[in-house]
Amino acid sequence: MRTLLLTYNLGGFFEDSPLSFESFKSHFVLVLARFIKSTNARFIAINFQEVGGKHKKVDAVNDLIEILKEHIVPLGYWSSPFLANLKKGEEFTGLGSIVF
Repeated sequence: MRTLLLTYNLGGFFEDSPLSFESFKSHFVLVLARFIKSTNARFIAINFQEVGGKHKKVDAVNDLIEILKEHIVPLGYWSSPFLANLKKGEEFTGLGSIVF
């Protein structure tokens, strides 16, 4: 079975930077969807590091995951929920995964 395992550090994209999160989000998802389609993988696991950035921007994380699902699921994939502890406070780990 063709398997694709990806890991990506998102930390800097949740911070205030010249590259806005909105433009990054659209570009990232389109490039990732094209890449996934080109691999013809049957199982995909994506691990994200520093989810939400230093300021734990949970709403932005949820937006990114929903847009990712909107682009990947139509390619013929099932999607798991986003596997992360997004509670604020000391329980927040900054790690999250999704499986297609």
